[in-house]
Amino acid sequence: MDEQPDRGAQDAPPVLNNLKGWVVGLTGLVVAMAGLLGAYRQIVPASSAEPAAAAAAPSETGKPLAAADAAAAADEDLPLLYEGENAKLEFVDDKWVLTTSEGTYDYEDMYSKYEGSVLAFDKLNNAYLRWPIKGGMGEDSTDEKQSWNSYVELYPVAQPEEANAAE
Repeated sequence: MDEQPDRGAQDAPPVLNNLKGWVVGLTGLVVAMAGLLGAYRQIVPASSAEPAAAAAAPSETGKPLAAADAAAAADEDLPLLYEGENAKLEFVDDKWVLTTSEGTYDYEDMYSKYEGSVLAFDKLNNAYLRWPIKGGMGEDSTDEKQSWNSYVELYPVAQPEEANAAE
């Protein structure tokens, strides 16, 4: 009798070996992508969690902001030029430039949890500046926002295109 040797995995037709390789490779890819997605979700919270966080964000008075108030603050048209006595604050080239009698300072725009205020950071001097969107006393902090000091009074100035739009 002709005895056929037992065919092992090595003796499988090449088409099946290629197919098995593809299945194993795709399975590994799917598992890796699922792991990356899980890690990403741990690092960056889902967008559905953002409104809840905004609703719980405290205002300057210590009371939580309502979700509608937080959304309204984000949608306000932000003036790009403020002036005060011996001070000018202007948004130029993606940064806030404050000019006072003491000098010129560049601030990076930041997300502000302070209702109705703008927050910016001066890397060079390690200082924060916040001011009311509608104008008033601007405050600075040099201790990582632990305390705020009155710094400069600023009021919005209508830009020429804003003045034309209002007419």
